[in-house]
Amino acid sequence: MLEKRLVSDRKLAPLVAQFVPLKVDVSSADWRALSRQYPVAGNTIPVVYVIRADGEKIFGARKALSGEELPRMLRAARARAGGTLNAQQQSLVGDAVETARVALRQDRVADSIRALRPLSKLGPLGQIPCYAKAVVEANSLARKLVERGKSELAEIQDALAKQEEVFAALLTLVTAERTYRPLNVLHRELGTLLRETSRKAELKPLLMRARAIDKARLRATARGGRPKAIRELTALVIRYRGDVGEAAARGELEKLAGKDYQVPELVPGEARTWQDDTGKFRIVAKLIKQRGSKVELERETGERVTVPITRLSTIDRALLRAVQE
Repeated sequence: MLEKRLVSDRKLAPLVAQFVPLKVDVSSADWRALSRQYPVAGNTIPVVYVIRADGEKIFGARKALSGEELPRMLRAARARAGGTLNAQQQSLVGDAVETARVALRQDRVADSIRALRPLSKLGPLGQIPCYAKAVVEANSLARKLVERGKSELAEIQDALAKQEEVFAALLTLVTAERTYRPLNVLHRELGTLLRETSRKAELKPLLMRARAIDKARLRATARGGRPKAIRELTALVIRYRGDVGEAAARGELEKLAGKDYQVPELVPGEARTWQDDTGKFRIVAKLIKQRGSKVELERETGERVTVPITRLSTIDRALLRAVQE
């Protein structure tokens, strides 16, 4: 008898332990619903089913499966059933799916991908070999993100062909390549386009600017990174003054620091506050000269001091570089 064998056959125990055996009375409403959903030709009993976690029927037959038929069927079904999750993994997947779903609904693509990223330990995102409900949803979310990324990739390729949209396209490409990195297939496509673009001499300076702006933008998302991102973007506005990178850097700077933020200027002969990035070192002085790796400053009292340029802030160094250029 099949039921007795599933319970008492020690040789089958390791296989049976990977399934959840259920017995359904053929006179019950449950059986009528089950037989309608998973029809098997004939009218004899027993009817043996193996239903995967996602509801897919991977075996169905009207026979008792005697001898080697039963272990052979169980092994074949187990091979098609996908991986299993322990309690910790179930919690990990459930939390990731909920966070990713909310983020995607709010159009926060990067946050959605970031939420799913820990699941890559279970398999490639979008192709995790498990049919538990939460994993199926995680795979579905990942595939939606891939489709979204492919649409973005197509738009980038179109924009790169238009002279007036090249820099914006490069900035989007750099950001997309970083954002979609956990989605392997899409990341390879974006990486290929980025490498092809970087080989074009006329685009290298623009790509360098795009990478610098994206780096500052990423910095702003880190805990406590906003002040440093503002300093970096301010320095980029100064460094790229007069070219296409300035407008993009200013746009990002405005998002972080507000419209009233003033980018400092270095006016010859006028005193200003020089400082390091921590703000602990500060001096009000005017620039006298810059020589090699040091700068000579004059306090309001007339005292002159020499300061290593490396001690100065990111913004002050950018101002000095702009003066030299």
